[in-house]
Amino acid sequence: MIPTVTWNPLSQEDYGLITGKDVYSRDGVKVGAVTEIWQPETEFPTSHGQHYFLMDPGLLNDWFGGHNQLYLPEGVIASVAPDRVVVNLTKDQIKQAGWTERPTGWDRYSRFEGANVGPDFDREIG
Repeated sequence: MIPTVTWNPLSQEDYGLITGKDVYSRDGVKVGAVTEIWQPETEFPTSHGQHYFLMDPGLLNDWFGGHNQLYLPEGVIASVAPDRVVVNLTKDQIKQAGWTERPTGWDRYSRFEGANVGPDFDREIG
């Protein structure tokens, strides 16, 4: 069994653990991969819950209306495992959420430049 932890970052650096991971829906469907993380102007821990994860839907981009990226709000991240991020929505709910456009206030976000720990995932988050 793959160890999974509830998404509860303890530091800003924990966000670097997410980049490059596959994204799975609550119903177990791979819906894409996280390509970038965008952080608000506020500092951690105040910024906790306010990040966005850019997701490339890969082969599902036609299913998502031809869009090559979705803006997943941090609040939908349910858990993180060494090889994946699981969101708390089904594949259909993700499609219906309308996350193909930049969120309101996007000009107050910047790209997270933290280290990507990647597949090692040698420490728990939260």
